[in-house]
Amino acid sequence: MITWIPISSPIIRFADHFVDAALGFSSGIVFFLCHALFIRFEVVAFNLVLNFWTNKIPVAVVACYAYVLSKTSRLSIEESP
Repeated sequence: MITWIPISSPIIRFADHFVDAALGFSSGIVFFLCHALFIRFEVVAFNLVLNFWTNKIPVAVVACYAYVLSKTSRLSIEESP
């Protein structure tokens, strides 16, 4: 279906177009919550792997680095045409 109707965010738009606007809206909310909530799990997993190799890097530095990395990657996506 992506090759038939090439659009951005196809899962949400296809749910809106082919099923119902309410399903498209709820798909968007679930997509946002998934990405907003799972970044914390990724930070914890990265910190556990990092602490396996060395204990010299504090947890706050890892959390700040992940936060800045997520914000800069989001900015680069939003600025692209």
